[in-house]
Amino acid sequence: MSATLGCFFLSMWLMRRRETVYGWFAVMSVAWWICGYNQVATSPWPFRSTDGWEIANTVSLLVYSASFTVFILRFCDGR
Repeated sequence: MSATLGCFFLSMWLMRRRETVYGWFAVMSVAWWICGYNQVATSPWPFRSTDGWEIANTVSLLVYSASFTVFILRFCDGR
């Protein structure tokens, strides 16, 4: 569901580039989908070890946190 919402808002942002809220929500949703995939993954693919998997998961969580913060600020018309 998160990936679907991310794709929907990405397409909305591509149609209305001035509405940056849509873009930030799309980035946030896709990053959260990557984090959530950790719950159902059965192997560390496409990485060779779980170390690479954990690094990718941590980076996606950081991207999610940053994009969520910017999304909230843009949604509330803050800077």
